[in-house]
Amino acid sequence: MASAFYWLDDDGTERQLTLSAGVTEVTLSPTRYGQTQATSMGGYRALWAGRQRDMLRVTLDRHDATVSAGQAFRRDLESMLTHLHLGGWVAFAGDTTKMGAAWLSGAPAPGALSVIATAYSFSLPSTPAVTLPIGTEVYLEGHNALLRKREMTTIGSTWTLASGGVIALQTAIRYGRSDDTPVLMRHRDYYPRLIMPAEGMGRSPMTSNLRLTYTYELELEVDIGGLVELYEAGT
Repeated sequence: MASAFYWLDDDGTERQLTLSAGVTEVTLSPTRYGQTQATSMGGYRALWAGRQRDMLRVTLDRHDATVSAGQAFRRDLESMLTHLHLGGWVAFAGDTTKMGAAWLSGAPAPGALSVIATAYSFSLPSTPAVTLPIGTEVYLEGHNALLRKREMTTIGSTWTLASGGVIALQTAIRYGRSDDTPVLMRHRDYYPRLIMPAEGMGRSPMTSNLRLTYTYELELEVDIGGLVELYEAGT
């Protein structure tokens, strides 16, 4: 299984950075900002939740820099970091054979055992996996930044990304999303739009052991606003 980042150069050329040594860890950490709660004299609890951010951490441990492939990887990673520091975005696939995502038509209701997926419309990568097999784990995610309801399920029918259509689910949907649209269905380890968070600007994600091996810890933010813009633009 190979993992990869994808981005576009200034001239529109699609770039791919394959993590050939394998990813040590992929962790998604939802963080809410401005969340407070209060309890009334009668014992009722009220919760106020500010905007949610989803932070993705990708760790590649002890990458060999003594061989030409390792040195080329480090140079390509530096180019990708420059792209991110200048305000660009990247896509990431934890498994390049199963990457894919699609917006859902409408808001699926709790208890539903199927969804209607639109055709794949994301620009990176331009050639995603053709189909995802039965049993593939997927996320269903709302894109209201104050809610961001997320649940994981498995698909019960083959998902053809190019055409979409009705996709069966093996577990009934748990959360209503009429207030949390648009809804994205994506492979568990595919992230169609990531940006460098403000606190990551100017910081290097690399540590080295005498330049013999490098460890990379990239922490990127899911670009919720950018994804909604793509949805509204129909792309």
